[in-house]
Amino acid sequence: KVVRREDVYRRELRAYRLFRELSIGRIGKYKVPRFIDSDDSGLLLELTIVSAPYFLDFASTYDELEMFHLDFSAEVWAEREQHWRDLFGEDWEAVKGARDQLLEVTGLMYLDLTPQNIRSR
Repeated sequence: KVVRREDVYRRELRAYRLFRELSIGRIGKYKVPRFIDSDDSGLLLELTIVSAPYFLDFASTYDELEMFHLDFSAEVWAEREQHWRDLFGEDWEAVKGARDQLLEVTGLMYLDLTPQNIRSR
């Protein structure tokens, strides 16, 4: 995977290194790619390919300090939660559970909840 911006690359690399360190191959019912290698000079991540159900693209994962600096209001969180609920429909509870598990196990909040990144079937 080629990443275009260094800050995005660093966040995604951090997530995949944590997954390897913690032996995470699934989040909830979703498979995650396995981290193989990286190249900092080219902003390259070597990852395995996974099939559905999957959870991908960890460039929008933020730790507690980063979330503090983003400073989302309660209204913004409520709007986001409703948007994601509408977007995922019947799959929302599984997606939300996986997002919450990711936060609990790694300390990283995932903000790019889209059907392209999290596929149930």
